[in-house]
Amino acid sequence: MNAWIAFLRTNARLLSFGFTFNLCLACGQTYFISLFNGEMQAALGLNHGQMASLFGMATLVGSFGIAPAGRLLDRLDLRVFVAGLLIGSAGSFALVAAAKSSFMLFLGLVGVRMMAGSVMMLCTMATMARYFEATRGRAAAVANMGFTAGYAIFPFIIAILLNTVGWREAWAIFAIAFVVVVLPLTMWQLRGHGERHRQYLKHLESLSTANAADTREHYTLGQVLRDSRFYLIIPGLLVVPCILFTFQYHQLALVEEKHWDLHAFAGAYLLFAATSFVANVIAGVLVDRWGSRALTEIYLWPMVPALALVAWVGGSWAIPFYMIFTALTFGLNLVTGITVWSELYGTRHIGAIRGFNAMLNTLVASLGGVVVGFLIDRGVLLATQAIYSMALVIAAALLLHKVGSKLPRKHRAG
Repeated sequence: MNAWIAFLRTNARLLSFGFTFNLCLACGQTYFISLFNGEMQAALGLNHGQMASLFGMATLVGSFGIAPAGRLLDRLDLRVFVAGLLIGSAGSFALVAAAKSSFMLFLGLVGVRMMAGSVMMLCTMATMARYFEATRGRAAAVANMGFTAGYAIFPFIIAILLNTVGWREAWAIFAIAFVVVVLPLTMWQLRGHGERHRQYLKHLESLSTANAADTREHYTLGQVLRDSRFYLIIPGLLVVPCILFTFQYHQLALVEEKHWDLHAFAGAYLLFAATSFVANVIAGVLVDRWGSRALTEIYLWPMVPALALVAWVGGSWAIPFYMIFTALTFGLNLVTGITVWSELYGTRHIGAIRGFNAMLNTLVASLGGVVVGFLIDRGVLLATQAIYSMALVIAAALLLHKVGSKLPRKHRAG
């Protein structure tokens, strides 16, 4: 506990930036946007299928901007990048608020999904990986607390806004808050970042000159794509958004099919948030002590019993166990997704590497939602789809075990 307190005190500003950015990126997540679906559909005359298609296409189009944003993050001053990202996100919120047609809503959602939904997370992950070394796991855990906090608080905030001011005004409020509140706050949190970055570059230079024989290369994205380990790791990281978030997007269909109690299912998201929070903190400690291999070989396995519950269990008693198992994988994955790339490939080009990975995550998540919805419409039960999903998880976990056994027991420097 004393070590945690000292760590938080020493790095308060940068850690609070990570927490703030991960909290705010909730505004671009599927669960956040879906809370407005009913009102947006009614206002623009869209049915459920049209709204789902519009959302999926906006996510797909937005995903192609993530990788270039990652390369830009490696080149720009972090403060300039953050300011541009927040202003761009606010502009996208304003466009959604003002949407008078489905095309205008589509353009707004492209920006929301790309900037607030993906690039903000990319920025946080790259920052925590780049500027923390021995405590990278704990830094990732603290930043990720913002993400889990968003699950707990934003549904209540949105419910209040919808009941008091309306959906357009709610999006306008978030746009104003990003510029008036979040932008000044993050600029204060990043005060002195120029010196921090100079120290980071100086550290990399000292590593390369002190003992070149023991210093691993900082891979470019092209070198990563030519490395066989990348193709062993990426299925395990993609399977989480592909399956977990897809089942979340189709949660109403899942509840109806399983005859689960809807109120019990919605309330269990607090259990999901609490469990993922605990898993996230534990993951940070494990990574700092033993490296990412401590998680890489195990973090997918809790999804297997979760999918087994979907496949073969009908009673509402299964809901808390489903939430706990999926939250364990989600919480552990939040840290692993940050640390494993920097351990294998260094941090100099981490923005481009993470940006490419984030683009793949978004592509897979959007396509997964479309495919599962297509199968539901054609009578394929989610229980049946869960069995095939379980097979994918097991295959990805076995690949991760193969590469995890080759990872260093302690994380690499830089």
